[in-house]
Parts: sequence; C-alpha cells; structure tokens
Amino acid sequence: MKRLPWLLGAPLVAWWGTWLATAVAGAGALRRARAARPPATSGHVDVIVPAHDEERNLPVLLGSLGLPDGAPGLGRVLVIADHCSDGTADVARGLGARVLRRETGPRGKPAALRDGLAWYAGQEGRGDGLLFVDADCRCSPGLPAHVVEALRRAPVVQTANLVGDGGGDSAAGGVALGMYLRNLLRPAGLARMGAPVMLSGTGMAVRGDHLDLMRFGDEQAEDLALSRRLLARGVHVGFVPAARVSSDAPPDSAGLTSQRERWEGGSLRAMAGVPGVAVRLAARGDWRGLIALTDSSAPPLALAAAGGAGLAGASGLAVLFGARRSVAAPAVLAAGLLAAYLGVGATAAHGRSGVLRLAAQVPGFLAWKLGVYRRMAGGRASAGWERTPREARSTTDGG
Repeated sequence: MKRLPWLLGAPLVAWWGTWLATAVAGAGALRRARAARPPATSGHVDVIVPAHDEERNLPVLLGSLGLPDGAPGLGRVLVIADHCSDGTADVARGLGARVLRRETGPRGKPAALRDGLAWYAGQEGRGDGLLFVDADCRCSPGLPAHVVEALRRAPVVQTANLVGDGGGDSAAGGVALGMYLRNLLRPAGLARMGAPVMLSGTGMAVRGDHLDLMRFGDEQAEDLALSRRLLARGVHVGFVPAARVSSDAPPDSAGLTSQRERWEGGSLRAMAGVPGVAVRLAARGDWRGLIALTDSSAPPLALAAAGGAGLAGASGLAVLFGARRSVAAPAVLAAGLLAAYLGVGATAAHGRSGVLRLAAQVPGFLAWKLGVYRRMAGGRASAGWERTPREARSTTDGG
C-alpha cells in the first residue's frame, strides 16, 4: 500500500516533469530564435496546400508564402481543391499556384494529401523538400528559406503551429496558450536537448529523397499517428522555431468545441500505440526518442489535471484517516511540477503579466473544457474529418 500513491502519481510526475524541463530549455532557445533572420539559400522547397472551400483564406496564405512574385526558398505551390463548391481553384491559379482538383473519392485532408503526394512524385524538377501547409494558415516571413536549411539537418522537420486567442475569450485563450506550449515552447526545448519533436498537422516538411516517409492514414489525429510511426522507425523529426504558421481561432464557441473534440478524441485513441513504440525505442536505446514520446503521450492537460486533483483528494482523505503524511508526497510533487510548468509557459508566452492572465482565464477555460468532455463521454462529439470554420482574413502578417 505504501507504493500505491507513487504508482498512481508516477505518470503525472513523468509527464509534468518532462514538460517543465523542456519548457525551461525552450524559453532559452526561443530568445535566440527571435533574432534569427531568414538564411540565404540556393535551394527551394515545394508546397502542398489541401483546401476545401477556401477561396477567401487562400490569398492570405499564398501571399504570406510569397506568391505571386515568389520568395527566397519557395518553389512550386500545389493547391489541392478538395470537393470544393466555391472558387478555390480559380483563386489559387490567379495567384500563381498549380491546382489539383479532387471531385471523386473520399473527402478530407488525409485523402487530399495522399493524392497530392502521388501527383508530386510524378513531377520533374522537384525541390529540395516538400512543405505541407493548411489553407487557413499564414506563414511567418522567410519560412520557405528556414525550412530548406532545416531539411539539410533532418529528413523531416516541423515549424511552430500556433493559433489566435479569440480576442480574450477564456476558452480560445486557453487553447492558444496550450498550442503555444505544445507546438512552440516544448518543441524548442526538445530540439535544444537533441530530442525529436512531434508533427502538428500543418507546417511540416520532408526532404525530397524521403517522400516515402509521409504516409497519411485516416486517423483523426493523423499528425500524431504519423509522428509515432516515424519514431518507431528511428526517424527523428527536427524543429524550426524561427519558422511559424498560424491560424485564427474559430469564430464561435461551437466551432472551437467541435475542433477540440475531434483533436482530443483522436489523441486519446492514438495513445493505444504508445506502449509498442516505447518498447521499440527502449530496445534500441533511443532515450531521446523516449523523452519525445513521454512529452507527447500525456492526455490533454485538463483531463490529466482532473486525475491529479483526484489523486490529491484521495491522498488528503487518507491522511485525515490516519495515514502518514508522506502518502500525499506524489500528489504534492506532481502539482508543484504542473504549477511551475504553467508559470514558465505563461511567462514565456505573455511576459510578466502571463501568470495573472493565466489565472484569470482558468475558471472559464475549465468550465468550457468540462463541457467538451461531457459531450465526448456522452457520444455526442463530432467524429471524422471536418473543415474548421474561420472568418476570412485581410492581412498577410506572418505574426
């Protein structure tokens, strides 16, 4: 019985201890990345953009990449017009992109990417690599050049994938901070520690001679599933902190809720594959890969925190009924690691006011998140691929 609290608390300590270590390392790495200028490069990267009814958002994305005039490091751009009912294809052509129309077969991003890869594999004069960017994103200045140089160091790389905070809404603000921590701060720390990172769906790139690595399945969290397949094969994904893709938050709570239900449901289902990957990594002594797997294998933060709260409550009751105070040590340690991680992350994201901003958003965010989990538990969550609704943008600021 003495070991039971530690057995229950060990996953939380492992997850949140890893998160704190990578966040601290990432904060230092990002200070240097902010000053990085786009490198001069003689190579170029081609781009695939899956798009479903994105005529209003495509000009922002393509303009941020450098079309129609071109930009250093940018090769050809292919827009996959996937079962579109608007002018997506015409807008893309008008801005200098090539277009692949999909009007038959399954609708959705994975299927579109598979067709795009098949088309691209048959082309001559391909670039040094291939970059995948969603149509509702915008890219930071010099992103193609940063990606070209990063692909010379790793066969697959990921740029930072960020999302807007919805103008201060607690739910959207919490998601935005979570994306900053998961897709920028911690990956920057992992890279600084020499560990691989996970792919995040958009802003990922593969070297031209490794196209066979990018096999897209139909999982809801296809990026996470692909990341773990790459880890199992011994392919370490590099990170490009100076290159970022960003998107706006969905315009309403319903869109945000639907988006998170799909992603978190997919990530929870993907956890089934973690033990097998861990065994393969341990068998070949890939400890850096194990660090990356631990970092990415935690359930969504709010769900894990609820488990931590349950452990703390049970430990407190045990102490009240005569157990030694040491029984609460795992819960106290886990809570301390989580608080330190969130403090480091909020400060890195928002400066000195970050912790106060985090505290103000927590009640509203948790109330919204509990509603998301109630829908998921009741079987009312959306399943399968859906386009996330977003308002059209009129700026090409890379942000």
